[in-house]
Amino acid sequence: MQVNVSHIHFAQSLLPQLMGDPGNMSRTVYSEGGYQYFREFEPNDPEQKKSYEDPHHYFYPRGQEEIQEGIPRCIMAKNGTFKLVYRPEGVSELYDLKKDKRELNNVFDQPDYKAVQQEMMMDLLKMMIRTADVTPVLEDPRGLPPPPEQQHRPAP
Repeated sequence: MQVNVSHIHFAQSLLPQLMGDPGNMSRTVYSEGGYQYFREFEPNDPEQKKSYEDPHHYFYPRGQEEIQEGIPRCIMAKNGTFKLVYRPEGVSELYDLKKDKRELNNVFDQPDYKAVQQEMMMDLLKMMIRTADVTPVLEDPRGLPPPPEQQHRPAP
């Protein structure tokens, strides 16, 4: 299946793996998440509210933790062996997936994992540099904003 996009993207199709191909098991998967400001917090969304209020909801324990501690911005890298969740503010996580498939033992900042942690942090940095500030494929039909001296500003 061919998908036409009008933007630069960095994703790779998982269709071969869905069709039974083992794929490249040495690849790294990346994800970003969290919130910068409380107003972005999902419990304020009526659709999400039950997962934070209903004690029988499967997400309830994590929801309670997020309400109390917040959800700081983070970036994640996961390969077949390790998973790193880096939070500039908050608790970062590193899991040895060969020894700890359920991700129960956080080894971030432990001396035995220093080299792996540094390598994965560098990998995250490289990914951010490769994917940040990408020039758009198409020109925005709205054009460029006017220079600051020509922008309308509301009266104080």
